[in-house]
Amino acid sequence: MKAKTIISGIIIISMIFGITGLSFAGRKGNHNNNKHAVKAGNFQDRQIDRIYHGIKTGKITKSEYKSLIREQERIKHAKKRALRDGRITKMEREKLNWMQKRASQNIYESKHNRRVPRDTGFHSWNQHYRK
Repeated sequence: MKAKTIISGIIIISMIFGITGLSFAGRKGNHNNNKHAVKAGNFQDRQIDRIYHGIKTGKITKSEYKSLIREQERIKHAKKRALRDGRITKMEREKLNWMQKRASQNIYESKHNRRVPRDTGFHSWNQHYRK
């Protein structure tokens, strides 16, 4: 009887710690409280997802795709350059935000202009397509 209560107590305690552990594991970002670095990464990921969605729906052409991806790579490189000294200054952060805003506008314009790819099926030119 005593063993049964001890085992049930251990199970309850492990469940409590498991639930609290899951709640901490669900938090995004790094543990440095650097909210700007987390925001920039998520924004970049969302923009790339928007580009791939435009390809999937046939709203972005091959040349637009190449241009948009090149722009995302430039932003990634600029962020890498800004982080060389270990932190992003206010001016660097403003420049990155400006670049990302401009890229967002370009994605919108590419998706909403009336240009369509010749082939709306599988795009063999898109080797980086994520499903």
